[in-house]
Amino acid sequence: MNTNNKIEDIANFYLTFFPVLKKKILPPIENAHKKEISPTHFWILLLLEECGKLPTTEIGKRLLILKSNLTPLINKLLSKGFVSRENAQHDRRIIYILLTDEGREYIQQEMNYLHGEIKKRFVDLDDKDIHKLHESIKNMSEVIAKL
Repeated sequence: MNTNNKIEDIANFYLTFFPVLKKKILPPIENAHKKEISPTHFWILLLLEECGKLPTTEIGKRLLILKSNLTPLINKLLSKGFVSRENAQHDRRIIYILLTDEGREYIQQEMNYLHGEIKKRFVDLDDKDIHKLHESIKNMSEVIAKL
């Protein structure tokens, strides 16, 4: 099989496998044990944890959220104490959103919960399947890191 055919197979595999992966392994964020915020709120928190402070426009761009939809999402996170606002010193029209200590703590609690739920999905696999899955994920991670 030539490289173009392999790339085609990878694309097809990606489009069919990852939705199944999500369904079979990942617990729905909607079922997170605290149920304080929506999945979209959670993705905003994760983005801020990864990137640090971001302007609201950048959050919208990265998560494909319109500004009109982003404002109430940010306001809810503000009311929960998970984020704070900061005006840019160079341009007061720019508002940065920052993760607070409460937001970091919430993410950590939810990630611990999700981690436990994901681990439960694998307890019925035998050692051979666990080894194959571990090696496959390790190999995929190494290759994807090169992209």
